[in-house]
Amino acid sequence: GGVAGVGEVVHNGQIVGGGGGGGGMSSGTRREVSAGRIDLPASQLMTVGEKEMLKMELLLARRALDVLPGEATLEEGEAVAAAKGGGVAEEVASAAGEAEDDDLDIREERGIERMLNAAPLARRDAASLFQLARRVK
Repeated sequence: GGVAGVGEVVHNGQIVGGGGGGGGMSSGTRREVSAGRIDLPASQLMTVGEKEMLKMELLLARRALDVLPGEATLEEGEAVAAAKGGGVAEEVASAAGEAEDDDLDIREERGIERMLNAAPLARRDAASLFQLARRVK
C-alpha cells in the first residue's frame, strides 16, 4: 500500500480502512490495529509470583485427582520381577513407579508453565482457574 492518510487504519503495512474527515486525529497520525496483542494495563496482569502460585495450585489439584496412585506401576513391577524370577516385586514396582511419577510431574509442570507464560494473563481471567484448583483439593 501507499502512505496512510489522516484517519486511515494501517494493519501489517496495509491500509485497511478509515479515511474520511480525520475524526479528530492530527495530521499525519497513523493508528495501528492490534495484531493479537493484549494491551491491558500492567496493574491488571498477573505477576510472576501470582503465576507461580497458580501453577502450584493447579499441580496440587491435579495430584488430588489421582485415584489409587501407584497401583498400575505395582502390577507392572510384579510382572517384571516375576519375569526375572526374583521375589523383590515391591522394590522394582516402587522404583519404576517413582521414576514414572517424576517424569509425569515434570511434564505436567512444564506444560502448565508454558500455558501460563504463552501470553499475558489478566488477573480476572485467572480467578476461575484459582477457584477450580481450590475446589478440587
